[in-house]
Amino acid sequence: MSAIETTRTRYRASPSQPQRNRWLVWSTRLLLGLLVSLMVLAGIGGTYQAIATARDERAFPPPGKLVDVGGYRLHIHCTGQALADNPTVILLDGLPSMSAIWANVQPDVAQITRVCAYDRAGGGWSDPGPKPRDAQQIAGELHTLLAQAEIAGPYVLVGHSFGGLYARMYAGLYTGKLVKQATLRRAFKPYTLRNGQSTGYGYGWVIGNYEGHPIAEHNGGINGFHTQVMRLPADKVYAAILTNMDNPPVDPGDLAFTIVAMVIGKPYQDPTAITLPVSTLAAYEGVYLFNGQPTVVIRREGGHLTMQMGGPATVLRPFSANEFFAAGIPLRIKFAKNNTGEVNELKF
Repeated sequence: MSAIETTRTRYRASPSQPQRNRWLVWSTRLLLGLLVSLMVLAGIGGTYQAIATARDERAFPPPGKLVDVGGYRLHIHCTGQALADNPTVILLDGLPSMSAIWANVQPDVAQITRVCAYDRAGGGWSDPGPKPRDAQQIAGELHTLLAQAEIAGPYVLVGHSFGGLYARMYAGLYTGKLVKQATLRRAFKPYTLRNGQSTGYGYGWVIGNYEGHPIAEHNGGINGFHTQVMRLPADKVYAAILTNMDNPPVDPGDLAFTIVAMVIGKPYQDPTAITLPVSTLAAYEGVYLFNGQPTVVIRREGGHLTMQMGGPATVLRPFSANEFFAAGIPLRIKFAKNNTGEVNELKF
């Protein structure tokens, strides 16, 4: 008799569709439960942080005063008396920023002269400040803080650890050691020609004014790139526009101006255009000289004027009998006549 051997294959049965649906439902519920739990924990944590912060502020009020430096406040604590022959000592802490680290030093220095410790933006009792938090920004904030707090120089800056970097930057920018103050003033002052005519150009900056706000700007470009920078020193506003285009759809200079005008709360508005007779427009046509060279070309095209200075022509619209503007930018052109009534000059 022969034995018949059979081979059986063992296998795991796949879960049925109802089972898969149940697993999906339970998995979804589990994930939702975890999400809700995390949200609850985050809410509890945020509430606790707010309560703890308020409690700490009551328990540990700032020893000095909070000074507005342009929409946010910095804490500065000064002790001692300012003497005529002694400079004010400014203490700059390292990382993290906390003026309280000078608690054992400041009282001793205060016996000799006035001494001030402050918290950088975002540290200690100070409010958070704008970015980037680089050395130039921080040095500028300290300069503004001392001015707003009416703490007159001379100063001795004492920097601990990373504070030494900020002290060196401050000294370079505001004491004339890196760049002389006289040089800085000349950089941002229009150069005057021998004939008394202003060029509107300083040492590397085009100088202008908008609604009483001084503006220093410059542009640049080469194949494939076009840039514009604009600085409002009194407002501590700086705009930089960078493009990698030969002919950007929006002029970087116009865009930079639009941005800074909005930042200072004075968005630009064009004057109301009027219509002038064709004969009046025709009288302004011609080539105008700048520094003895033919520079500005004025043409009449239909019912308006265009101005060209080496680049594309700009359309000029009249808002008075002899004053014109370019839409969207603070460009003003004023034509003047000589004693015989002939148009012989234009002014920007």
